[in-house]
Amino acid sequence: MPVKGNILFCPNCDHAQPQINYINCENCGHDLGAPNVNMVSIEVELKALEKRYDEARIDVKSNGTENVLNEFEVFFNANVKAVKNLPLKTLHSWVVKTGAYRAYYRSVDIGQRSIAAPDNDQKRIVIDGYLYGKYGADINFAALTLNDKGLISYGECTVILNEDSIKLRASIIEENSYKFVETHKINFVTLDIPKGFRSTWQERLKLTVCKIYKNLVSGSSKDNFCGMVLSSNRNRDEDEFIEVHIYKELTNLAVKNVFIPTPRNKRDNLLVKTIE
Repeated sequence: MPVKGNILFCPNCDHAQPQINYINCENCGHDLGAPNVNMVSIEVELKALEKRYDEARIDVKSNGTENVLNEFEVFFNANVKAVKNLPLKTLHSWVVKTGAYRAYYRSVDIGQRSIAAPDNDQKRIVIDGYLYGKYGADINFAALTLNDKGLISYGECTVILNEDSIKLRASIIEENSYKFVETHKINFVTLDIPKGFRSTWQERLKLTVCKIYKNLVSGSSKDNFCGMVLSSNRNRDEDEFIEVHIYKELTNLAVKNVFIPTPRNKRDNLLVKTIE
């Protein structure tokens, strides 16, 4: 990990970078890793997350649900993965035509997709820039799941991502980034990002526990656990999930499993066959 304390160091020459958001060493030019991961790997973020997690453990112990949380953590570690949902046509373009799924901005730039409606386009640019600056243009989105179900409000096709393809360039935020801005009443003048509500891929369990521990009750089942982590009923405004931010494009190697509903017509059937 190139971040030590709150400073970014080059893993090649050990040169301390003047800013956490560098992607290449100013001394030797060596790659410094995914900027979104480095930004959430600083000491103040890690300590804030650890404090929230410790408080959650204290709370469940006091209210008698510590054993339930222990069961949740075991189940989580055994089943967690990143999932991405998208329309069949978009999946076909990714897997068959281009071999890569690019971030919204990059897809628009090369004509792979149309620009979003003005309100959505402006919100996306503002929120991604708030979280990651210029690197927001290279962030792909997914969600955590415990049961292979995804956010069907974003598309009928569910793609389970290969962990090895994303783990070094994925960061986690406690909720949909749009909602995150609303939840924390972000002041877009100061642009302060609350600490302890984002994590690296490796610390995703702690962040998830901080979000769901108050929902644990005696007798909570594995199905309950799954619903606490991701819930989607085709209405984006009502979706509840933990968002995964992945730096740079997703190639076909990032696709581990694909779940596609029964084709509705001949055209869809042909798209499914070519994907297969």
